[in-house]
Amino acid sequence: MIKKTALSLFIIILAAMAFGDETTLTPARLAGSTWGNHPDLAAQERVGLFGGIFVQFKSDMTFAATLGPGQGGEYTFAGTFEIKNNKLTLYTITQDGKKTWIADGVLYYKNEGYPYPYYFIQFPKSFTSIGEKVFCPSPFNDFILLDLTTTHTQGNKIEFDGVQAIVFNASGKTTEVLNTRVSPSVNAQRKTFSTMQGLHSTIPKGSAIRILARTADKVKIGDVENYWYYIEYWPDDSGTVHAWVFAEYIKLE
Repeated sequence: MIKKTALSLFIIILAAMAFGDETTLTPARLAGSTWGNHPDLAAQERVGLFGGIFVQFKSDMTFAATLGPGQGGEYTFAGTFEIKNNKLTLYTITQDGKKTWIADGVLYYKNEGYPYPYYFIQFPKSFTSIGEKVFCPSPFNDFILLDLTTTHTQGNKIEFDGVQAIVFNASGKTTEVLNTRVSPSVNAQRKTFSTMQGLHSTIPKGSAIRILARTADKVKIGDVENYWYYIEYWPDDSGTVHAWVFAEYIKLE
């Protein structure tokens, strides 16, 4: 049984998400992407976040999934799927060859939010045990799989909390301790976030980050001129932080 602490990613995404526009499900559409509950698989692997689920669909109507690593370790399973009336149904195959229902889901597109437009499959009210593991544990009565290949087009305009920016998909590392802010200005309020060690408003030197966007223009701070970046940061096992930081002290990778 996966412990509640292993489900923090579910809480974060479900709390931020509302239904989007329903879109067409096909085997090719599913097989062309990797699906999971965190938008950056590499980031999850780097920081060892608990409770991830990742699913790879295949064009022969089968799928393979990995659940974990949670408190009880990693668990993998496979099965088949069907698409009827634009609804996705997942099944596992028991040792005696019987097909066991797992969940029914619908593909949606959301044009705002986490933190850029994305596709996701919503599975409402799915409570199916797989052996001693639980696919969607109580007390949660639904969960989602994000399309992990969904990204916004590089160079397009995007908006974060009223701030206009330019999409800039990249990874990097901090070269100095960076202040996190709620908007791209040295006068902006500091962005605070909580970890197991307490409250913070800085990112340590040498930290891995993901850059989602940059300001349209460079700004000058003292003798230095550069962009502000809107970034994702993963402090320990405490979820995901989104904030603005000054680009001068980030090395792109």
